[in-house]
Amino acid sequence: LIFQVLNIYAAIAILLPFALSISEDKDLDLSLSQILLPTYMVGAYSLGTLPFPKAIQKVAQYNAFLTRLGFEEQLSVIKYCALQIPMTLVALAYVVLIAWKLMPRETRIDLSGTMSVEARAKKMEENMLLSGGKEKLCYCICVATILAMIVGEQFGFPTFLSALIGALVMVMSGVLTGSEALGGIQWQAIIMLGSLLPMASAVTKTQVGELAGQLLAALTSGIRDQRGLLAVILTIPGIATQFVNNEVANAALTPIVTAAAPALKLNPAAVIIAMDFACNKFMLLPTVT
Repeated sequence: LIFQVLNIYAAIAILLPFALSISEDKDLDLSLSQILLPTYMVGAYSLGTLPFPKAIQKVAQYNAFLTRLGFEEQLSVIKYCALQIPMTLVALAYVVLIAWKLMPRETRIDLSGTMSVEARAKKMEENMLLSGGKEKLCYCICVATILAMIVGEQFGFPTFLSALIGALVMVMSGVLTGSEALGGIQWQAIIMLGSLLPMASAVTKTQVGELAGQLLAALTSGIRDQRGLLAVILTIPGIATQFVNNEVANAALTPIVTAAAPALKLNPAAVIIAMDFACNKFMLLPTVT
């Protein structure tokens, strides 16, 4: 649940004191490594399971790609989240039944460093606290905004307008100051999306998508099943993301592979979902990801 709202590293920082207290419980007999890595795994694989900002941001990004590539197909937040549920359940089952047993029984940690992380997590938590009235108002605005983004989507009302209105209400009601609101903007994601959307247009105008489709069709000429084709498509970004940041791999490869969907007789929305899983869920090698 925490991973649906916070940055992965912020979530781990908040969970660290809880994990430490569990590892110190003699009756449970669990080491810190048996708690933290499985916790990270479940958090990473569950991203996008609930219709919270992270999932909505992904859907908006993918729909922008589809539009720029000239496809009529669009993803909905509800469908996107529903597709994440099986992955989350499998990850949870694997962690509970198997993964924690493979972790070291003894963990050597630098207590001074751990105390520093705990202190930062506590300070972060204190900074996030609001007064009683503002806290309730914040919950109401957040719930109303998320519902507006989900329901409005069904009636053609852009999700970004619902998000923008919710953000404005947050500032105008005094829940957030102007500087806090600006500090909460994910500039990295905006700059990356803004710089790579033209790439989707370029892919269409320069026929790179057709060339990629012909290449993939040649490589998969012996595969007649659509699921087999998607499995092949999954391997391309799945390997790339082991050496390149997953967001970069996702943004760079998704327009090209999605543009190739018609040549492979695949639904472009299905290809985008395959790319999403490959770029964000594959953690195979101890490299950049």
